[in-house]
Amino acid sequence: MAFQPVPNAGTATVRGVYADGTKYANVYGVDLLAAGSLTQGDADNVADALATAYNLIDGYWSTDFSLVDVVLTDQRTEGAPEFVSTSSFPIAGDNAGDLLPLQTSAVISWQSQLRGRSYRGRTYLGGFAEQYSDGKVIDSSLMTALQDFADSIVLGGQFVIISRYHDKVKRDEGSYTSILAGTPNPHWRSQRRRQYN
Repeated sequence: MAFQPVPNAGTATVRGVYADGTKYANVYGVDLLAAGSLTQGDADNVADALATAYNLIDGYWSTDFSLVDVVLTDQRTEGAPEFVSTSSFPIAGDNAGDLLPLQTSAVISWQSQLRGRSYRGRTYLGGFAEQYSDGKVIDSSLMTALQDFADSIVLGGQFVIISRYHDKVKRDEGSYTSILAGTPNPHWRSQRRRQYN
């Protein structure tokens, strides 16, 4: 697949692992408009901002789940650098309860200032303990923590929604819009697990 540049943007991949060795990943767009060449310090700053958010929900994760590191990748040009950061990572689950099935996820929907599916995003979060599930419904205390997580991502000010398609047609260059709000879904959702490597 041909490389598709995204002017002034990068991606931050939060990598994790379950106790059985299954790998896990969340990917966020990152605003690089004010950045020159990326450095390890840039990656550490992004990792710290993400850790601030994930630390708001790690008490609800099973001890069979942890996040390992963050990979910041420059998407502005092909062959641009990427940096791996362990600043503020790893983050381990604190709850000794049984783990929910690996495909079971809490979902955060992201909104920008523009309308349409090209300008919205979602993050699927896994690793939660069974005690925070009431069938298909997420426990109210976890819902509060998920909203705090979403608010932390928004307040970080650097995370964006990257759009690579418009009306189902691939763009010549990707575009991005700033995340203005995040809303957790009160029901559990299933998703094929995003892995890395």
